[in-house]
Amino acid sequence: MKTVQLPGLTVIFHRSDIAETIIDDNIEVTAPMVKEVHNFLESRLEQPFSLVCNWRNDFSIHRHALPLIGEMNGINSIAVFAASHTKEIVAESALSFPQKEPFEHAIFSTLEEALKWATQQQDHSES
Repeated sequence: MKTVQLPGLTVIFHRSDIAETIIDDNIEVTAPMVKEVHNFLESRLEQPFSLVCNWRNDFSIHRHALPLIGEMNGINSIAVFAASHTKEIVAESALSFPQKEPFEHAIFSTLEEALKWATQQQDHSES
């Protein structure tokens, strides 16, 4: 696995088509940050790809950043590991915005379940 540190975010590449993102603790996710991460992932992952959003840390998402989450190109699926009920509610809100391209999404209470589901989504899309 390859790990890359971006400003406010760690990306772990589990496969050439699956990445895990971990937002740093006490960060406010802004619209420019979301766009930067989108560009980074779109240029480094084989499309279609799956993301695992590891929401274990405490952070906030600016209201202008929320609608941008579904605007990334090449997404097959997004699995969110929500470490608390509050993060689960935020994830549901973030995933409810219109998507540029339709993709599957699900929210999980463990990281292992989220990674397993994302892998299954990718393997299913290849067959």
